[in-house]
Amino acid sequence: MKQLRLADHYFFRTAFKPTDLPPALRDLSRATRRPIRVQVLLSESNIAKQFQALPRVGQFSVETLIAQRDLAAGVLSHPVGRGQGRTVSGRFYAVRHPTFPGAWLIITCDSSDFGGAVLGRAVKSLRPRATKPLLRTSQIQEVLTTVSVVHGVSGPPRQAEPSGFAPHPRIYQVGSRTRIQSPFAGKAIEADRRWTDVSIPEAFREARESESWVTDATMAYWWNRQPLRIKVTRRGQLVFDSTPTEIFWNAVDAVTTMGLERFRFLDGRDRTRERGFVSRPFAIEFARPLFVSHEALARFHGAIARITHSNCTVLHGNPYFHAALLDYTDGSTYEVVVLDPSRITVIPQGRASARALQRFCVSVFSQIREGDFREVDL
Repeated sequence: MKQLRLADHYFFRTAFKPTDLPPALRDLSRATRRPIRVQVLLSESNIAKQFQALPRVGQFSVETLIAQRDLAAGVLSHPVGRGQGRTVSGRFYAVRHPTFPGAWLIITCDSSDFGGAVLGRAVKSLRPRATKPLLRTSQIQEVLTTVSVVHGVSGPPRQAEPSGFAPHPRIYQVGSRTRIQSPFAGKAIEADRRWTDVSIPEAFREARESESWVTDATMAYWWNRQPLRIKVTRRGQLVFDSTPTEIFWNAVDAVTTMGLERFRFLDGRDRTRERGFVSRPFAIEFARPLFVSHEALARFHGAIARITHSNCTVLHGNPYFHAALLDYTDGSTYEVVVLDPSRITVIPQGRASARALQRFCVSVFSQIREGDFREVDL
C-alpha cells in the first residue's frame, strides 16, 4: 500500500499544465529516490484511452487513479520472468504533449525493471501502435547542446581552472556502435560503452573520428549549485535525476520536434488513389561505400530479415540487391533496392505506414550503420 499512497501526490489532483509537470515529477522522484524516465511516443490516437484498455489485450492489470481526455495515470502490473511467476508493478503517466498534439509522454519514476519489462511491453501492446523517435548522432548532440545553453546551466566547478573560467557541462557516459572491419569477425557490429569527462563537442567528435554512431549519451551539469544528469537515447527516451522546468521542456521539446520531423518525412509515401498511385521513394545514404561485396549484401539481407513481425522476400541478391518486405503489424509493403554501394533506396508500395518504414530504418541503423535520409527523384 505504500506504493499506492504515492498516488496522493498532487500530480494526480491537478489538471495538466506545462508548468505543473516538472515540479510534480521532481517531488515524486525525491519520494521514490529514482530517476525520471520520459519516453516520447508519436501517435495520433489517444494513448490515454489505449492504456485504460490494456487489461483486455493481455495479462496487464491497470489501476486507473485518474483518467482524462489527454491524461491517464495509474499503477500498471504484469507477470515477468520465466513462467511469469513474479509480478512487477509501478506507476505510469501517459500525457499528451501540450504543444504537439501528435506526441505523447510516457513517464515513470519506478525501477528500470518496471520501465523495460512492464511499461515497455505495454507500449508495444497498444493498438494502433505508436512510433518512437529515431535520433541520429548529430541530433543527440543537439538535444544535449540545447540543455547546456539554458540560462543557469553550467559545468562542475573546478579548483584548478583559472579565475573567471566558466565551466561547461561534461559528457559522463556514451554508448555507441561501430562496424567491425575484420573479415574474420563473427559479427558485423560492436557495441561499446565509454565513461569519460569531456565537453559535448569533444565527445561527439571522438565518436565521428572513430566512425562510431552514438546510441545514448549522459551529460553531467550543475543547476543552482546542484549536480544533475540527463541521458538521451536514440529512441527518444530521456532520463532525468531532477526536472527544472526550463531544462525539462527544452529537452522534451527538442526530442519531440526531431521525432515528428522524421515521422513526417516518412509519412504519406505509399501508393494511394489521392496521389495517383505514385510512390514516393527515399534513400538512406552512407558516408562511404558499404555494399562492396556479396558478403556485405548478405549481411544486409540478414539484418532486414530479422525485423520482427515481418517477411522479407529477396527478388535479386547479386550483383545488386532487391527485396520486398511485408510488415504484418499493419499490412505495410515496401521494396528495398541497393544499386549504389553507399545507398539504400526504399520504395513504398500500396500501403506503407511511417511506423513500418521507421522500423526498417531502425534495423538499418542498428545492424548496418547510421545514415542520412534523402529524397529520391523518380
